[in-house]
Amino acid sequence: MKNFRNNRKELIKENRVKKYLLYALGEIILVVIGILIALQVNTWKIDTANRSDEQFYLKKLKQNLQQDTIYLKQRIGEIKSSEEGLELLKKEIHDPQLQKFSNDNAMFNLFAVFSFTPQTSTFDNLISTGKLGLITNQALVDSIFVYYNDLNNFPQQRISSIETYTRNTIGPYLLKFDGVFSNEIRKKPIEYGRDVFINNAISAKKFMIEGLRQDYDFSFQRSIRLMHLISKEIQE
Repeated sequence: MKNFRNNRKELIKENRVKKYLLYALGEIILVVIGILIALQVNTWKIDTANRSDEQFYLKKLKQNLQQDTIYLKQRIGEIKSSEEGLELLKKEIHDPQLQKFSNDNAMFNLFAVFSFTPQTSTFDNLISTGKLGLITNQALVDSIFVYYNDLNNFPQQRISSIETYTRNTIGPYLLKFDGVFSNEIRKKPIEYGRDVFINNAISAKKFMIEGLRQDYDFSFQRSIRLMHLISKEIQE
């Protein structure tokens, strides 16, 4: 630049305007090129930082989903066990020859609830900070939205219904029976079988938790597929 200034002064002294204008134009071009290079470098730095953040959030999302699959699988197993317990309970309360339940906690399955809290910390952070746009694969973003939206609606609604029915209907009624929460239920199974409410409660509870199991199984399969999609975007 110093040489340009010196040359410019010489050209002005010599009254060589045309060459002076060419030198001036050259200076402008150099400045513009410098600005463009600086902008390009800055854009590259920002893009590099964004891609690094994208990878960070994708890995955190995958970790959250892995936790979801663990808990969902556990809840599915618990519900299957409870369904078997309710089926056995229904069978035993209609056996007039049976003197006592095969399981002292036979009524417990009528009280069981199977709540599930999905791991949404990363997704919530992406939404609250406006950084969901860091994920460049729009199809993946759509899948993430659908997963968390459905998980927070369908299973949670059924969980709420089960908890409400158990707490407000089944619980208060069974508390009237002697020994329901103890290690020994004193009445013979057939005495419970003659109670219309208990028969209906067993059927209703089986119906509700079967629906919840199906919801959980669907969410489990969807979380597996979503983890697969995320894994394809993660650069190891």
